[in-house]
Amino acid sequence: MPVRTFRLWASSALAQVGSRVEPAWHALRRDWGISFAVGSAEPAHVSELPSADRSAHWQACLRLGHGTLWLGWNGGMERAVSTVLYPLAHEESASGYGTIAAAAGAACLAGLTTALAEALGAAVESAVPVTPPATLWRPGSGALVIKGMLRTAQLHILLDADAVAAIAPCTNVPPLARPASIALDTLLGDASMTLRVTTGMVNLSLGDVTSLAPGDVIAFDTPLEQPLLVTTPTGQPVCGARMLRNADRCVFEMTGQRATTI
Repeated sequence: MPVRTFRLWASSALAQVGSRVEPAWHALRRDWGISFAVGSAEPAHVSELPSADRSAHWQACLRLGHGTLWLGWNGGMERAVSTVLYPLAHEESASGYGTIAAAAGAACLAGLTTALAEALGAAVESAVPVTPPATLWRPGSGALVIKGMLRTAQLHILLDADAVAAIAPCTNVPPLARPASIALDTLLGDASMTLRVTTGMVNLSLGDVTSLAPGDVIAFDTPLEQPLLVTTPTGQPVCGARMLRNADRCVFEMTGQRATTI
């Protein structure tokens, strides 16, 4: 059966990723006057993103160490950005003003890609639409998503596990010291266990059982010279034994080989 690594990030790692991306949002506000409403101060695991929000149009792909980031938005993002930049552009599109606004909106989003690359120290690998692998959306993939809103339009920054590790490397935890060897007899010497001794078995009809009376003798199937079997409650053999009498009590003398494991 194939084995798949299940990765989740601690809140400290989420905070580190969020703080590294924050300069990109700041650059967008400074250079373009565009403020995205970021859903959380920290990124979220992709499994927390509703399926309906995963259909972004991925516009750029960035490389960070051995990891990859994707930047994408839904179809209304260009219009939302251009509307913020030029509120009257869509009312005066016939005059060509709308065309200028659309171009400015596209340039603003391209500027976000550049700002994100600079904030993270990443390299823009592709400026054409790319699609993240479907495996990133599986629970435990280790991928994170940052969701930004501008009016009703959504923007997503998707990071795979290697990109997250490049931003928030895991602290190496020193291995635990190997415990000293302890003999099993010493460790369990004071533990208690119930032992059972099987004297034998006999099969009787129901009629014979109901007709039993004091003084009747029942012969078991165990020969007199055969040692009885001493077992644990689970039926594990311990050793052989012979039944004796000591005053008014039945006692057993251990005979044969003692079991090496119980």
